[in-house]
Amino acid sequence: MNLKSLKTLAMVALCAAMVSAAVAATTVYFSTSVPAPGLWKFGSGLGQVTHVRINNAVPATGTVTLAWVSGNQAVTNSAFMTVTVTNGTYEADITNGTWFLAGDYIYRAGTVTNTSECSLIFTGNQ
Repeated sequence: MNLKSLKTLAMVALCAAMVSAAVAATTVYFSTSVPAPGLWKFGSGLGQVTHVRINNAVPATGTVTLAWVSGNQAVTNSAFMTVTVTNGTYEADITNGTWFLAGDYIYRAGTVTNTSECSLIFTGNQ
């Protein structure tokens, strides 16, 4: 092998490594709906809460409490946020959000009692 071939091979290997690193560093977002008070299964995969959105809340001014519950329901009422809804809506980013594992539950409670659009946005994989 000559020097030019070695340089070409090294460049191809470097490009492949850069593409692999870029793919591995891609953030995946997904959402889970918690449409009414009660216990809701998280699903499969792993995720960290990064955003919450509540729409069409009744009453229009009230609270929504969200809690993490372990998959075997041994750990309960570990609230990770209570928000005050005004004019029927609430939306915010969450810093250092709670992590959920496959099989965990999300518990929703509070004075907003109707079937409203309550979505949690996660980063991770599902």
